[in-house]
Formats: sequence, C-alpha cells, structure tokens
Amino acid sequence: MTVLDGGFYNNSNENQEKSNDNFTTFDDITSKMLLEMKEPIEIMLAVGADFDKVITLNFELLAPSKSDLKWAEKLHKKTQRKRHAEVKKVIDNNELWRMAYIVKLYQEKDYNKYWIEPNNVFASIKENVSMLAHTVAEGKKEMVGLFLQTKDVDINQHFWVDSYDGRYALDFLLDRSKDIEEVPDILNMLVASGLEVSNRHISKAKTNTVKEILKVAYDEQIAKDKEEQLEDKTTSDIVKKDEVEYNKDENESKNVGHWTKLDDNTICKIVSDGKGFRLRKIFNFNSSNITEIGEYLNAEGAVITATQPTVRAMSTEPSKAEIKEAQAKLRLKNNTTNNVKSDTEEATGDKPTSPAKGLIGKHGC
Repeated sequence: MTVLDGGFYNNSNENQEKSNDNFTTFDDITSKMLLEMKEPIEIMLAVGADFDKVITLNFELLAPSKSDLKWAEKLHKKTQRKRHAEVKKVIDNNELWRMAYIVKLYQEKDYNKYWIEPNNVFASIKENVSMLAHTVAEGKKEMVGLFLQTKDVDINQHFWVDSYDGRYALDFLLDRSKDIEEVPDILNMLVASGLEVSNRHISKAKTNTVKEILKVAYDEQIAKDKEEQLEDKTTSDIVKKDEVEYNKDENESKNVGHWTKLDDNTICKIVSDGKGFRLRKIFNFNSSNITEIGEYLNAEGAVITATQPTVRAMSTEPSKAEIKEAQAKLRLKNNTTNNVKSDTEEATGDKPTSPAKGLIGKHGC
C-alpha cells in the first residue's frame, strides 16, 4: 500500500509504520456526518482497483460554511443536468467539502446515475471534456481522489474534443505535466485505478518523473497481458487434452464396450466395430437372460435397420467371464449388491424369457 500525504511513499515497512490512527476513512463517513461537522477532520481516502496497488491519500477536510449547507439543501432540488453544472463549479473552485458531499450521496444512493453520471462529458463550443478529465486538468490531487470514490469512473474513457481528435483524461493531465507539481501524484492514482498506458502517452510526457511512471505502468500492463495470454493458452491446452482423452476413450469403447445401467437389475453393453455395425447386449439379472440386438448405422450414426432381439439364458453361455463383468459393472453403478445375484452360477434361469416390454432402446441403451 502506498501512502500519499504531501507525496508518495513506497510500500515498505518504514512507511507502513506511518500511523493512520488520527484519520477518518472516507468509507466511514456519511452525508449526515458531513452536514453536522463543526471542526475540521483528517480524511483518509483509499484509491485503487487492485489491493496491492491501493494508494491512501490523507488530507484535512474543513467543516462546511453556512453557504455550503444552503448549497447542499438546494442540491437535492436540482435536476441531474444542473447537478452536473454544480460539479463543474466545485471542481473549478476546488471545494473539497462540496465534492465529498456529492460523492457520499452518490454512494448512499447505491451509485444511482440519476443523481450524477461520473462519466458525463461537459460539452462546450470549444471542446468536450469528461468529468474526470476536467478534474485532473485542474491538478488538485485531493479533488481527484474524492472524485475517484464514485468507483464508476471510466479511467480510460474516450471522448471527442473535435471532429478530428479523440482524447482521454490522461491527455489533459500530460498537457499540464510541466505546469502542475502534483501531476505525478495524480498520475499514480490513475494508474492504481486501472489506467491503460500506450507508447503515445509515454512520448507525450514532459518530465522524466512522469515518463518513468508511465513506463513502469506500461511494462506491468504488457506483463499482465502476456500472463493472461499464457493462462488462456494453458486452459486451451487442457481442453484439447481432455478432448483427446475423450476421443481415445470413445475409440476404445468401440472395442471393449460402453456400459449403460437400465435399472437396478439390468445393464446394457454397446460394442461398435467402427464400420457401421453396433451390437447391444442386455444383461438382466432378474430374469437371468441375455438379449442381443444388432444395429446398422449410417454415416451420421443413426440406426438404418436392426435385427430382431435374440434372448438366451445366462446358464447357456459357454463362458461366464462377460456375465461376471456385467455383474461387476452393475454393482459399481448401483453402489450396492441389492437385487443382484452374488454368485454368477446362480444366474441360470429356467426358460429364456422375452425382454421386458419397452426395455430395448430406452434408458440410454
């Protein structure tokens, strides 16, 4: 965390020891408290979208004058357009208490943009200027810090100055980077809030300090983009690997068979030769029968024709290996041995019976 109190401080143990005990955080203040202020209070603002880059700005907020209180009362009766005009005046005159009151009401109204629209553009004959651009152009870090508490400000908002030129708030700040002492502080707040920097901006820097801040921000931005691209590639590789494994399993199932449970006593094995023929073998441990159906498929995998079901008793099978496998698969799917004969030798049945009506072709088999 960086502390701004007449200047920026790096995130170090020494600076973390800088006490904030005497400051009231802006989040803990209400509009009612602002109206009832009788003495100045020390305010601490937290600015930044990323916790690791949060900047705290500490300053003294003076108590409201009688004029301020009358202004606050009238503000509620104004239209949004007139409130925007008031915001511009507040910025021009660097009236911190009034900005604090406007922003706090905006927060308390659940960021209702009918109260104010933080991304409003002030239109004039000469130029169009976003609310944020106008704020940073005045070069007062406390005012910028308060305005950023709206949380909904688009740091990278693009707006037209004239029919030929598109501008950003950063352009206005860089235009005055030689004239205003607090530009580096304001720039750091914008960076912490998610500012996107380009080489064009770096080339416009008028001081080495500003250029260095922009270069660091740009390098971090590029590194983050590369990291996100790597994460996307890794995710893509995992998905492709899963697809390969799935296809491998599908191909293997053509040879070893795919098992589908029909009910607690019945399981179906599907084997495909990969050339358009598929065999369904239904093992019914209640009737002790095996039913077989052959299917011929078209290129899309749809059944063209099927053989008549053949039914035989499990006891007639020369090998019990497949019956044991079917029994094991069904137990696994049931997660219980209930209703499944424990001894394959008992699955003899007397006379083969026809499969249950409606059994074949249903329940996923």
